[in-house]
Amino acid sequence: MGKYRKELSGNGLYSFILNSVSEIEKEYSLDEAIVKFEKFVKEAIQADFTKLFFINLSPNFKYIRYLDKSQILEYDITNGIFSKVIDRKKPILKRGVTNSKIYYQSIDNPEELPFKDLIYIPMLHPKNHRLIAILQIGIFLDKKYSFKLSDVERGEELSYYFAKYLSNKEFENNVNKNLFNELLSKEIKKQTEIFFKQLKDTEAIANFRAKLLVEVAHEIKTPMNAILGFMELLKLNERNEEKLKYLNIALADSQYMVSLVNNILDMTSLQSGKMVIENISFNPQLEFSSIAYLFYSKVAEKNIKLNSFIDPLLPTELISDPLKIKQVITNLLSNAVKFTPKGGMIKFNVIWNEKKRAIYISVEDNGIGIEKYMQKAIFEKYVRIDNSITKESGGAGLGLYISKRIVELLGGELEVDSKKGMGSIFYFSVPIKFKIDTSYSKYGLPNATDLKIAIILDSGCSYLKDYLIKYFLAFGIKFNQIDTIKKIELVKEANYTHIFIDSTFIQKEFSISYFLKNTNAKIIILKNRVVKDIPNSLLDERVKILNAVYTTNELFNIFREDRRKDYEIKRKFKNKNVLIIDNNQVTIEYLKEVLKALGISSQWVDNGEDGIEAYKRKKLSSTPYDMVLLHDRLPDIDFTDVIKIILSVEEKHNLPHTPIIAYTDNHLKDKMEIALEVGADEFFVKPMKINRLKNLFEKYFKK
Repeated sequence: MGKYRKELSGNGLYSFILNSVSEIEKEYSLDEAIVKFEKFVKEAIQADFTKLFFINLSPNFKYIRYLDKSQILEYDITNGIFSKVIDRKKPILKRGVTNSKIYYQSIDNPEELPFKDLIYIPMLHPKNHRLIAILQIGIFLDKKYSFKLSDVERGEELSYYFAKYLSNKEFENNVNKNLFNELLSKEIKKQTEIFFKQLKDTEAIANFRAKLLVEVAHEIKTPMNAILGFMELLKLNERNEEKLKYLNIALADSQYMVSLVNNILDMTSLQSGKMVIENISFNPQLEFSSIAYLFYSKVAEKNIKLNSFIDPLLPTELISDPLKIKQVITNLLSNAVKFTPKGGMIKFNVIWNEKKRAIYISVEDNGIGIEKYMQKAIFEKYVRIDNSITKESGGAGLGLYISKRIVELLGGELEVDSKKGMGSIFYFSVPIKFKIDTSYSKYGLPNATDLKIAIILDSGCSYLKDYLIKYFLAFGIKFNQIDTIKKIELVKEANYTHIFIDSTFIQKEFSISYFLKNTNAKIIILKNRVVKDIPNSLLDERVKILNAVYTTNELFNIFREDRRKDYEIKRKFKNKNVLIIDNNQVTIEYLKEVLKALGISSQWVDNGEDGIEAYKRKKLSSTPYDMVLLHDRLPDIDFTDVIKIILSVEEKHNLPHTPIIAYTDNHLKDKMEIALEVGADEFFVKPMKINRLKNLFEKYFKK
């Protein structure tokens, strides 16, 4: 089209309209008719641009759809010239449209065409006058002419006839069925393809991030495991109480950091369905007794009473996943410390239910409590009980979510009872499928009948008296040998061998000094809270300070003549020899030191091929290895091949089996299943704590 035009008028215009209507009324599909209509309007007005927009007026917003070959575009038109046409239902002519105050380019000209003038003509239904479409007509900036009112009239006449055509075609009922269906199906297909591509890209990014997160977590966890291991080694021969206290605090904080890393790994494991639940033998007294020590420094900061009771009637050996159980307990205790106010109290109980063959575990606090409506929500991801507290003390709202899923995998259910402002009790039970040793722990004292015990506690510590009595009865001390005394002066009236007294009485006049002066008893101070300053008068060989988070063994050792350290070298492992196959120098050094401390000889190799040769050499000699410790990541061959070859050597030469203990740095369930399937006796996830290794040695060496 040129810059100038010859206008249609009079009979010429009338003839053009009749011919156009006749052409449109032929048997065309609706979309073909629309294209022809737009073409006729462009010719009649000699415009550069015509487009028919179909209107949908919903209660909340207005939007338009227009056809563009293979797509349907849809966008909001609450503003712009379109909006004015909808409101008025009358044509609008805008010359120099870009200068108009009501012109919105994003709505009136999303394609950014070089419009000079625009005409908007509403298309009304001939019967009910409902607005069904708007015809937009435009000329570009290169034209010398401008639109006139006569152009608007021509557009109106053509629109009137086309509206009649649409009504005859039952456009209102069929437009979505006939006009848009083909194009919409194409658009849906296109958008679906885009969606799945974006989804695939999103999944790829998410998988990459998850993989990167796991790698970083492992890079942090590996040195942290080494730090924990060597700090435990330092404790083996440390006798200085002050240094032991610092080591315990450092261990607790290091273990807390490892637990945060484990949360990251557990989240990825749960999401991928690869969470590993092990079934290994363990001593529940050894595994659970030390958990409360992890929070020694944290409760000290808030002056919180922390009391624990580990049932002395627990079997000596159970089968489950002690690491996962301890992870849940650690999380519950961490939350309890976090939400318990200064000067508050926390109780941690582990009780054996013989009838149900299950461990019942609970953590109770007198903290802020939880509203009833929140008690289900807190077990979901990223839900926090109190943002004001979690902002100060940290936490991503993952701990309870992970803990609940772990307990479910263990066969139990994590639950909560709570009242706002009254504290909370979180509890769960773990059914024990296998119980190796059905007898209870042996704590019989040869001199039990000679003991006479006095218990002097603050009025708010009656539960602690119940704990102590349960322990004493398990030790073989009779109930009539135990007295609860309310007045200090009464202790000299009976010949007590042991006096258990709450640390509250330390500050009271003549309490401890009175006992030292008037009795020959051993005095055990129970520290419900951390006692920072102990008077010099109490520094006597008869005075023993026992944390309220004491272990059963610690309490038992008070009555024994030979108080041995928990990590004393065990002579029963003498003459045992272990092969270590691992290329991590830090792990090797740690294992060598632990084995040495336990009286076990060891040799190590840093690759699978040399490990196989070393094993063959010793196996065929008169002094074979008693165990193989095998890391799952070797520099040369797959660790499962090492297991297969070791087993084939035993089978070929008809030799007795050597236990193969495989271990890993990660939580992948499939690795565990593969290792056990090819013949490993055990497969566990680091860290390799001393007690865990001792349990393994006791289990396999006694065979």
